Amino acid sequence: MHCQVGSCVTTNCALSLGACPIENDVGDLRVIKNGQTVACLSPCKRWNFPAPYGLGRDELIAPGVDYCCPTPPIQPAQCSSGPVIQTKYVDLVRRTCPSAYSYAYDDHAGLHNCPTSTSFRVIFCQ
Repeated sequence: MHCQVGSCVTTNCALSLGACPIENDVGDLRVIKNGQTVACLSPCKRWNFPAPYGLGRDELIAPGVDYCCPTPPIQPAQCSSGPVIQTKYVDLVRRTCPSAYSYAYDDHAGLHNCPTSTSFRVIFCQ
């Protein structure tokens, strides 16, 4: 999706927490409280977020470096062609929230400029 400078893109994201994937390298991306999924972490956030929801690991250590894409050492083009884009999480976000970022350098989908007079309305559905 391409935006013109100064245009604003309507985002309609109907991501179901029940669809939150389990990734091979970093484990279950769901945050579960009282038996219910209350959040879905990205592979990077699962890797570097403190316990009990994340693994609390340094993003410069593999495979976190490939999911978090810290610059340096990972450059944007390297990140955008790396393993993060092959994850079920990125696939899910791109399918259900096509105008949102799914990883650090997902600029083609998530980078938009809106006029300064723009306001946002966020609705959370259960």
